[in-house]
Amino acid sequence: MNVQLPVSDMRWPILVNQKVVTQDSYGGEVITWNTIYSLKAAKKTESGNKNVTDEEVFTDSKITFIIHYRDVQTDNVIVYNNKNYRITNLTEIGFRQGLQIAVDLIVE
Repeated sequence: MNVQLPVSDMRWPILVNQKVVTQDSYGGEVITWNTIYSLKAAKKTESGNKNVTDEEVFTDSKITFIIHYRDVQTDNVIVYNNKNYRITNLTEIGFRQGLQIAVDLIVE
């Protein structure tokens, strides 16, 4: 079965980063992120909320990206617009034709 991907909408640049853990000279963990893919994706904004409590601002931003199939894992991080997003769901489109990636904004 051949599934049509929204190729004309794949204009949003994203990075897929993978966590790399090494040890420093004292035995402590040093976490870095390596870019494993630099891609163009179709984007659909699912929701966005901003809440203020106790003088802190919390944002909730859910986005779904659609890309050509790559080996992306749920422990990878998506970087879009210089912001990091946690992958919450991966759905394969067709048989390794595309990948739908649901993400939430990581508030640091």
